[in-house]
Amino acid sequence: MFAKFTSGVCILLIEREELSYKGLTINSFTSVSLEPLLISFSIKRESKFYHEFDKDKEFSINILSEKQEYIAKQCSISGGSYFSALDILISRAGYLPNCLVTFFCQVREVFNGGDHAIVLCNVTDMLQNQDDSPLVFFNSQYCTLTS
Repeated sequence: MFAKFTSGVCILLIEREELSYKGLTINSFTSVSLEPLLISFSIKRESKFYHEFDKDKEFSINILSEKQEYIAKQCSISGGSYFSALDILISRAGYLPNCLVTFFCQVREVFNGGDHAIVLCNVTDMLQNQDDSPLVFFNSQYCTLTS
């Protein structure tokens, strides 16, 4: 039943080691507040990423365009996908080029959500990169929007 809810597709990009980044596909991205600017996402407690989200950890959330389905698929495999500095752009947190929007985030708090954790984050900066159509996820498959 949950597969019938359409969502955008985002890649969470987090630094694992110096200039080595790990990407994870998420579709539980949610705007929480405009003042202060807060977002949230959910992550499975069994995920290898789960223990990465200590308070104040910085990372980016990149909203994919319809041209970036290959990145979503690459990062949706178990354990995510590694990126080198050659694949991403570096600022305070690495981010993927040519996404629709990038949000630079910092963990504010982590809440228990059953078999998932709900990660509440401060948005510290934003970058609009492209003006393409978004990649969406519906009925367990990647789709594009048509006008």
